[in-house]
Amino acid sequence: MKNIKKALVLGLAFLGVGAITSCDNKKDDGASQVTDASREAIEKVLLPQNDTTVTADFTVVNTVKYNGETVNVTWKSNNELVKFVTADGKTSTQINFKENLDKDVDVTLTAEVKIGDTTAAKTFSITVPKYKIYTIAEADAAKKGDSLAIKGVVVAKEPYDSSYKNANVYLSAENGGFEAYRLACTQEQDDNELTQGTTIIVSGPKSYYNDLRELTPATYTVTTDAKVTVPVEDLTSLVTSGTGITTAYQCHLAKLTDVEIVSIGDKTQDAYSIVVGDSSDTKKQMTIYIQKYFCKKGSDLRNEIDGLNLIPGQKITVTGLVGWNNAPQIMPFATGAIVAGEKKPADEIGYTLLGKTVLPSKVYGVKTIILPTTLTEAGLSGDKFDGYTMEWTATSTNVTLGEKEVAAKAATDTTPAVPAYTTTTVTTKKVEADEDVVLTLKVKDSAGEEKFTGTVTLKLVKDIVVDKFADVIKAEKDTMVTVAGNVAYVYNDNGNSLIYFTLADADGSYYVYKLPATAANADSVVVGKKLTISGKISIYKNWIEIASPEILKVEDGTAVEPTVITEMPVVTPETQSKLVTFTGKVTKSSGKDLEVTIGEGEAAKVIVCRAQNTLTLPAVGTNVTVKGITCIFNETSQIAIFQASDIVTNA
Repeated sequence: MKNIKKALVLGLAFLGVGAITSCDNKKDDGASQVTDASREAIEKVLLPQNDTTVTADFTVVNTVKYNGETVNVTWKSNNELVKFVTADGKTSTQINFKENLDKDVDVTLTAEVKIGDTTAAKTFSITVPKYKIYTIAEADAAKKGDSLAIKGVVVAKEPYDSSYKNANVYLSAENGGFEAYRLACTQEQDDNELTQGTTIIVSGPKSYYNDLRELTPATYTVTTDAKVTVPVEDLTSLVTSGTGITTAYQCHLAKLTDVEIVSIGDKTQDAYSIVVGDSSDTKKQMTIYIQKYFCKKGSDLRNEIDGLNLIPGQKITVTGLVGWNNAPQIMPFATGAIVAGEKKPADEIGYTLLGKTVLPSKVYGVKTIILPTTLTEAGLSGDKFDGYTMEWTATSTNVTLGEKEVAAKAATDTTPAVPAYTTTTVTTKKVEADEDVVLTLKVKDSAGEEKFTGTVTLKLVKDIVVDKFADVIKAEKDTMVTVAGNVAYVYNDNGNSLIYFTLADADGSYYVYKLPATAANADSVVVGKKLTISGKISIYKNWIEIASPEILKVEDGTAVEPTVITEMPVVTPETQSKLVTFTGKVTKSSGKDLEVTIGEGEAAKVIVCRAQNTLTLPAVGTNVTVKGITCIFNETSQIAIFQASDIVTNA
């Protein structure tokens, strides 16, 4: 074999050369030439770093060249901590740092080249350091963004996110705990490894969310520690004494025993809070947070908690995770988390009736409103309520309290019989100035002694201030707004007892989402009426909606004629929810998607439509006239169709 000339050195620096060796099977001069070539080739193999202690994987050379010839380089390790993988033409180390928990380990890496029957090898020494496990105190001292590893015991986890293939896991450790946010795992790992009581090492950048310790994004390794029963720590005294729960209990499993409910949030929301403790001292209170992931609406746990019908003044015992949202909170995450004590009869009557009292957000002019007053309206019965009487009072001269007789209802297949009863009404007057009227409900026992007093506020307004269209379409989600306009389009979803409609004013149109058919003035939602409504801004796939609507004022208006379009409009926030109509031929009909083409040839224009409900759409080739609402759906301009009557087949 001809001599191979030495080439330029590849690599950055020479690291830890232990030895160069060769082996040949031939005895002639050619063999010695091969041996020299092998040695010459191996000399070109270097590691891309100077420090022998490695802290991350690195890439090594897997070929060297001589006079246009390529010689392959193979790599071996004398320790399972370090392996080599080749992908996309590159060879890299795969160092299992997390397994090295005892001490620094010296590892010998061997590179080999083979030319003919001769092999030469070169060794390098590296040190894999002992994997650093941080205590909570050390983690607290580290900077945000520092890569850390913390050992903890799984306490709770939110439902697995199959879209992102990760989980949010809460772990306890000595003197604190932390959340592994977006912890990479499979569904199988979530089910079988990330279970309560399992000890894992979590690695990732340090972060905080409202003062809750986090590692995110995170990975993990299961330790060989035996599975444990997570202890439940009773922290009642820290709350009742005012000492408070510190971050040393963050993500621990805790219990509050026989604490009194101070207030309860809006249970119709995805999440709500229950405040417990001393009603007269906020320092001796704690929030029980009914979180939307642990207690998702419709879940067994959420149904269980909501079904307790808890009321202020009632005592409960709560077990849950110590979460953090700029302050400690207890988050129930398993069934049986809340054990409720007995309710006082007067409290149960009072809070139930207040909960069933539905008042408009504001009242303009004359309006009569029901104030639930009876056990029948409360849905309560039993000997413990015998002898109690309920009464509403008001001090304002701008309201008048009265009575209303409600006739008995016979039983049906699905509802029990309801006896006749007399309830209370409040009738408002038109006011010269805005006024907040306090209505007081009193519950008295058989001896006439007041056992419960509660209030609601009725807001009377002189005038209704309507927000400008330009401000409404720019408002942030959940902003409360008041708008007015003529009813342009109505869809009655009779199956769900809901009404969807649009309002049009001089500046633009609004899409009003989900008015209950039983709501006050719902029968006024007819084309041509002018309505003033309040609601909150909701955005569904870029379509601006006014959700949770409430009708404040009803007037005679004018009918809105649909705008005839001859091409697909570019829908913007300023032009969405507008009533339009067009005529053409169906050129696509699939699922909920419908396309109608106006004209032929180069002049043809396609109108893109989408059914908002399950409709039988006309077949391709059908001539139709369509009525619909302009909308932005996933950043695409479309015409929304709600009902079959919006599509008329032409001869």
